[in-house]
Formats: sequence, C-alpha cells, structure tokens
Amino acid sequence: MRQLLKKYGKGEKVLLLFLITNLVYAFMILITIPKVMKYANGMNLFDMMPTGYSIQYTKTLLETLGIQGRKTYLYSQIPVDMIYPLLFGITYCLLVVYLLNKIKLIEKPIIYLSLLPIFAGLFDYLENIGIITMLNSYPDFSSLTSEITNVFTIIKSVLSTITFIFLLILFTIFIVKKIKNQKHKITSSSN
Repeated sequence: MRQLLKKYGKGEKVLLLFLITNLVYAFMILITIPKVMKYANGMNLFDMMPTGYSIQYTKTLLETLGIQGRKTYLYSQIPVDMIYPLLFGITYCLLVVYLLNKIKLIEKPIIYLSLLPIFAGLFDYLENIGIITMLNSYPDFSSLTSEITNVFTIIKSVLSTITFIFLLILFTIFIVKKIKNQKHKITSSSN
C-alpha cells in the first residue's frame, strides 16, 4: 500500500486533484447549499453542523424545508455531495503522502495517518445516506436514523478536522525545512 500511495502522491497529480476537489467544494458552498438554505429559514443544514444536531432539530429542519426544500436538498445538494467525499478522501490522502515524502517521513508508520481523509470521506457517505433516508421518508420520522446520521456527521467532522490539523503541521515542517535548506545553501555558497 505504501508503494501505491508513493506512486500517486506526486506534485502534479496532487495539485490537479486539489484544484478539482476545491472547485466542487466551492460549487457546494456558493451554489447548492445556498439554494437549499433559501428554504431553511436560517437553520443550518445537517452537513454544515460539525458538532451535530438533536432529534428535535432534525424534525424542525425537515419540516421547515417543506416539500420544495427537501427536493432541492435531495436533488441539488446531495448529488454534488456524493462526488465530494471521494475527491476529499483521495486528494487529502495524497496531499499528506506528498508532504510526508517531501519531509522524508514517507517510510515511517506515520504514513498510515494519510488514511484519515479516506475515513472522513467514508463517514461523509454514511451521513449522506442518512440524510437521503430522512428526506425520502418524511413525514415519517425515525429517531434512530436521526441519531445515527448525527453520529456520522460528528465522526466525519472530527476526522476532517484532524486531517486539516495534521496537514497544517506537515506543511509547517515542510516550510521550516525548506527555509533551513535555503539558509544552508546560502551559507555554503558564500564560503
């Protein structure tokens, strides 16, 4: 697996995936989520609540969205959000691999932390399945589905946050090493 990650964790591939992933994310943030939010009366959507939501909140949001809001959520936001978790998982996994390679830690067990975004993407899919279930079954309501979907939302958010913190740490180490190498080259060339 390490060899496969190293093979695909190359700069050009990672950059292209990063651009595509963030274009899809921007599309959701700027287009599809606001489209659904028009029906939400100021309430946040499930996928935009990293700390989770209560059963009562779920009921209220589903009711507030109304028929058209639920359809918009189901047929505008969810299809795009079925593409994003795959892109997120692959892109950020390979970005971690790329940075680990640049700071010479690719051969260490820390490489397995590159799988965090894959798991975040998996829990995003589970969250989406729960949201689809709730949107399709309304007005029938299952507290269990709401609770399970809420857990998936929280786990996705925690894994995503850990991924970004880890990336920030790796990027900082990368920059510090680059600066040190530049200083070393300048010092060596002046002698």
